[in-house]
Amino acid sequence: MVINMQKIGVVIQAPDNGAAVVEVSRKSACEGCSQNGSCHGCTSLIGDQNMQTRAENSIGAAVGDRVLLETDSGTVILYAAAVFLLPLVLGVVGYLLGDLAFAGAGRYVCSLIGFAAAFVFLYFVLDRRARQRNDVKIIRILPAAESDKNTDSDGSADV
Repeated sequence: MVINMQKIGVVIQAPDNGAAVVEVSRKSACEGCSQNGSCHGCTSLIGDQNMQTRAENSIGAAVGDRVLLETDSGTVILYAAAVFLLPLVLGVVGYLLGDLAFAGAGRYVCSLIGFAAAFVFLYFVLDRRARQRNDVKIIRILPAAESDKNTDSDGSADV
């Protein structure tokens, strides 16, 4: 059974190429905090609470429309695993290869090289691949009444 992730957003660009740029609210760890985003940690670490994503717009949503977005949860998990696990794995592999080839601090240098290589790969290969794909799809334009229910104070909602 495939479970898809859904999110509500607002179309901010809708060129005639079958894609749209949609702004969605990013949820944060500070969401339940009693400081309500007013502490220095929230403002300096989190920054803008909105994120923009490119989405397939086969239903013809226009700028300003509130839409329901959908993406395959497997794709999100794959990207998250790549971002969090690949640097760890390549760092350990670099350490082990450095331990075999060098004595002393050489293993640590190789570990750092492996760790850095993971980020270079993520930036130049995975990021470009993700930008070229349309993993996010607009599946429905929401009427005003439906888009207002279950929304946060900033107008966003998780579905």
